[in-house]
Amino acid sequence: GDAESVHLSKWPEVGEVDRDVIANMMNVRSYANNGLKLRTEKKINLKQPLQTFYIGHALSKPNGWLIEHEEILADELNVKKVELKSLEDTSCDFDWNLTPELIAEGNVRELMRAVQGRRKTEGLAPTDAIALTVLASETGRAAIEANRDMLTKTVGASELIFTDIDGEVVATDTEQFIFKIAKL
Repeated sequence: GDAESVHLSKWPEVGEVDRDVIANMMNVRSYANNGLKLRTEKKINLKQPLQTFYIGHALSKPNGWLIEHEEILADELNVKKVELKSLEDTSCDFDWNLTPELIAEGNVRELMRAVQGRRKTEGLAPTDAIALTVLASETGRAAIEANRDMLTKTVGASELIFTDIDGEVVATDTEQFIFKIAKL
């Protein structure tokens, strides 16, 4: 009984709109906007992960919206967790402490961004596997090894090779990577 084309189909019947879901997502969006504004003010790039985003607990709703949507908010703000906390003079804040692990992950995310850009420039499809060759300092290599799975899955690298090469340079505040990619 399906129409020949979706364009010939009737509009689907919709049920009632869940106003709580809409209100909860508006809360999430509001906190995400506030968090992004704080990051901009502190000049902390969104690619740099932070440990915790705090929401003033007096501002949270008792219906549990935060628990249901914590993962969305954490993903939007690139934090490991979202917590309720008693805050003075503000509705939200971050744990601004950048541990060596967080800095390493941020550096690898910058490398990922550059590799993805190179993939696009070279016209590679998302399903195309690549060999990623990287020149990095000892600490840069340790950062990559600590975040290897995230890096290789995100950029589609079946091979990760560390060697001395000429290639595209990615400079962060604390590291410099040089990389090349090759389609497999």
